[in-house]
Amino acid sequence: MLFFSLLLISKTHEDFTGYHIQSINEIFYNKLIFGVENINAAHISLLSYVQALYFLPIFDSKLIHIPVFLIYISTLGYFYLILKNQNLKKEETFFACFIIFVLIIKFARLSEYGYDYIAQFIILIVFHKLFFQNDSIAQFYKAIIFFAYAASMKIISLVAFPLIILGLNKKLLQNISYKSIFIIFVIGSVLTFNSFVRTGCLFYPVNITCLDKNTVSWSVKKEIKNHANIVKLWAKGFMAQDKTSKDFIADPEKYLSNFNWLSNWIGVHFFYKVYEYLLILIFVYFLLLYSLKEKIILINLNIKNILTILLSGFATFGWLNTAPQFRFGFASITVLSFFILNSLVATNININKKIFSYLLIILVIFFNGRNISRIMKEISREDLYQYKNFPWINKNILEKKFSYKENDVVDKRFYKIIQNK
Repeated sequence: MLFFSLLLISKTHEDFTGYHIQSINEIFYNKLIFGVENINAAHISLLSYVQALYFLPIFDSKLIHIPVFLIYISTLGYFYLILKNQNLKKEETFFACFIIFVLIIKFARLSEYGYDYIAQFIILIVFHKLFFQNDSIAQFYKAIIFFAYAASMKIISLVAFPLIILGLNKKLLQNISYKSIFIIFVIGSVLTFNSFVRTGCLFYPVNITCLDKNTVSWSVKKEIKNHANIVKLWAKGFMAQDKTSKDFIADPEKYLSNFNWLSNWIGVHFFYKVYEYLLILIFVYFLLLYSLKEKIILINLNIKNILTILLSGFATFGWLNTAPQFRFGFASITVLSFFILNSLVATNININKKIFSYLLIILVIFFNGRNISRIMKEISREDLYQYKNFPWINKNILEKKFSYKENDVVDKRFYKIIQNK
C-alpha cells in the first residue's frame, strides 16, 4: 500500500499504445490468431497473456497494469526480506540495501515501464541467487527458471547470460533437478509456440528458424530481419543524428560498422539516460556507505569480485553491441557498477536498523511525493491524456484496436490467419 500511488496513471509509455494494449486486446477478445505480427511490431512477450487474465467483469481492462506493478513490488519485497536473515554475509546485506534504494529512487513511475524494466528487475534477482547463494543447487535452478521467465518477457534479457556462469559448480552435474529442467522446458515450449503462432518462426530473434511464406502463409521472415535492423539503428542513435553535422552518416550499414555509431550514441543516449543512472548508483552507494558503515577498506579485490566484474562487463558489452538502450541493460550495468565500487571502496557493513528505517521512510515519502505531483499534473493537463478517468487509466488508450483489411484475414472456425500487411 505504501507504493500504491505508482499504480495510478493516465498516460502510459509510448510503446503501450503502439502495440502492448493492442496485443492484449487481441489475446482477450479474439480467437487464436496466426500471423498477428503482420499488423504489429515484432514484439513478443508472454506477459501479454498474463495481463489478458486481468480482464475482469465490471473492471474490463482497467487492471492490466497490476502484473507489472506486482513484479516491481515483489522485487523490492525479495530484497527487503533478505535483510531479515540474521546469517547474511555483510556484502550481501549491502547489496540488498543498495538495490532497494536504487529501485525506489530511479523507478518511481510505472508509466515509464514496458516489459523491458520488469524483465531487468528479475535479472537482479537471478544475479543475487547465483552470486550470493551459489552453494545451493536449488537456488541455482530457481535462478535459471527466473532467467527463462525474464527472457520470455523480453528476449533481449538473454544478453545477461554471462552472469549464469557465476552459479556453475561441480555439484550441479551430480544433483540435476529434473523438475526444474521440466519447468524451463515448459517455458521454452510456450515461448516457441507463441513465436511460431505470431511470426512463423520457431525462435524469431534467429532468422534461420523462420519458415518462408510458401511453407507458412503468415511467416514474416523478411519483415523480422528488417525490423531487427531498424531496432539496431534506433537503439544506436541513427535516427537521432544531427544531419547538419560533419560527422553525419547517411548510410545505415556504414553507421553500424566498426562502432561508427558510438560517438553519436554517447551524445544522444549515454548522457541522457545512462550517465544519469550512474550518478544515482554512485549517490546511493556512498549514501549507504557512510550511513550504515562499520568500517571501510580501500581496494578489496578478490577472485570472485574480479570474475563478477568480468562477466557483468561481458553482459554489458553484449547489451552495448546489440541494443544499447538503457532499459534493455540496466541490470548488468547495476551489477558491474556495484562491484567496481565495492572493489575500490568496500565496507564490512552491519545494518543499523534505526538509520536504515529512517532512510527508507524518507525514500518512500519522496517516492509518493513524485507520484502525487505527477498525478496532479495529469489531472490538470488539457490534452488527450488528461486524467478524466481517475483512478483508472485513460479510456482512449484502453480502447485502441488493431486495424486490418478483412481480405487479409482467413477466418477459420477456431482461429484466424493474418497473411499480409
